Amino acid sequence: MINADKNDRFKRIALIIICSAIFITAISLGIVKAVLYPSITVEQKLTTLEFGHLYKVNDLVNVDSDTDISIEDYGNSFQPDNLEDTYLVFNAKKNKSQKSVQYVFSVVDKTAPSIICDDEIHVEKYSEIDDVLSQCQVEDNAYSLFSYDIQVENEDSIDFYTEGKYPIKLSLSDYSGNSVEKDIVVVVDKSKEEIRREKIYEQAKKNGCILAEKASGHIGEYRSVVGDVNSISFRPDVNGQPTFINVSDFYPAYSGMQIVIWGSDMNSEMRKICKNIESGDIIEVKGTIKSYKGIPEIIVRSAKSIKVHKVSESSDSE
Repeated sequence: MINADKNDRFKRIALIIICSAIFITAISLGIVKAVLYPSITVEQKLTTLEFGHLYKVNDLVNVDSDTDISIEDYGNSFQPDNLEDTYLVFNAKKNKSQKSVQYVFSVVDKTAPSIICDDEIHVEKYSEIDDVLSQCQVEDNAYSLFSYDIQVENEDSIDFYTEGKYPIKLSLSDYSGNSVEKDIVVVVDKSKEEIRREKIYEQAKKNGCILAEKASGHIGEYRSVVGDVNSISFRPDVNGQPTFINVSDFYPAYSGMQIVIWGSDMNSEMRKICKNIESGDIIEVKGTIKSYKGIPEIIVRSAKSIKVHKVSESSDSE
């Protein structure tokens, strides 16, 4: 009888021990699971993002967890469009407990582009509007706009053939509809050729030259004359095979003069000079001014009597 009671007591104690162990194990496993596999809740905080702005992950999503967590962003670059962004969320120990979430953000561009240029843009005469726009730069968030995208509101008001100041309005719109305007002044200056031409004439006058237009007032005088080359022609069909150089406005206004070089004086040095003479060059010539049928002329017998200026070049040839 006594032995039976002892056996029952031991069974009850063993049962209690087993149940306690099971209970303790269950609690322990729950704690481990809570640590290894934390409860993670991720909510989207923003649905619209502004293009060009930098956002931290915590600005985009709200993460709630019963343990320390960290977030990694595997998303794309923000461009003006709908964006699908994926995040991996896991606890601080970076074990296998993680959660992948995906949200769609609407990325919008609210920033207008910029036109960067001086308030006054200088160009030479005979330029084009592209020469104006080439001095402008464009700043845009998407880096998809260039200077040639700039629109000119009143381009026809610019007279590129006349020196002066011409106000115009520039405008630019990006692909999101943001726009900007800028008022500038286009200053049309003398061309480099014109400036050089003026310097050549100024120096020639200092050296004692008279203008070809004034040659008719100095018939019979030995003078140095300067003027623009209007044309040059070799006449093998004419007696003496002359070469005529029409200076200044010889045709049709007859306000200039002509230079005559006879075939007998056309040596290699003279031939080289004549071969390089072109319409638009400036020529200086020395000699006695004569009149032929009312037209002033100088007959040149030596290459040393002619000096030719190439207006578009940096050096003169004689």
